[in-house]
Amino acid sequence: MHEKKFDEAVVRFYRCLEGIIQYQLRKYSIDTSHPTLSSIGETEVEKFLEMIGKKSLPENLSLFEGYLLLKDILKDKFTQKIDFDRIRGLMFARNHSILAHGTQVIKRETAMKFYKNIEHIIRLLFEEENINFQKTSEDGRFLEIAREEFYLIMAPL
Repeated sequence: MHEKKFDEAVVRFYRCLEGIIQYQLRKYSIDTSHPTLSSIGETEVEKFLEMIGKKSLPENLSLFEGYLLLKDILKDKFTQKIDFDRIRGLMFARNHSILAHGTQVIKRETAMKFYKNIEHIIRLLFEEENINFQKTSEDGRFLEIAREEFYLIMAPL
C-alpha cells in the first residue's frame, strides 16, 4: 500500500481471504481444488449444490462457494462471524479490478476499505486460533524493516 500499487494490494488481500477460507475448509477435510463432500450428508450436499446453482460439485470451489459451504452448510463458528457484505464488497472490488476480470483501476479509498475488512477478518481468525495479533503484526514489521536494511547494505555503491 505504501508503494501506491492499490490494484496489487487488493489482489493480495483477496488471496489472503481465499487462504483463510481454504484453511477453514481443511478443518473439515475439504480441499478447494478437488472438493469431495463425503464428510457431510447427502441432503446437505444437495442443498449446497442448489445454493450455488450447479448439478454437481465444481472441479474447484471459488472463494464465494467455500464461504457459503462453511457458513450455511457446515455452520462453521468462525465463518458465522464474517459479515456477508464484507465478503461481497471484497469480491466485487477484486473481480472488477484491471488485474482480475475487469477494467477498473483500484483507488486508494477502495484499497483501504479492503485492507480494513481483511484486517478485521484476520483478527477474528487469530482470536479463534488464540494467536496474538499485535505481537504477530509487530514481528512482521520487524522483518520488513530488516529486509529494507539488508537491501540498503547490499546495494551497489
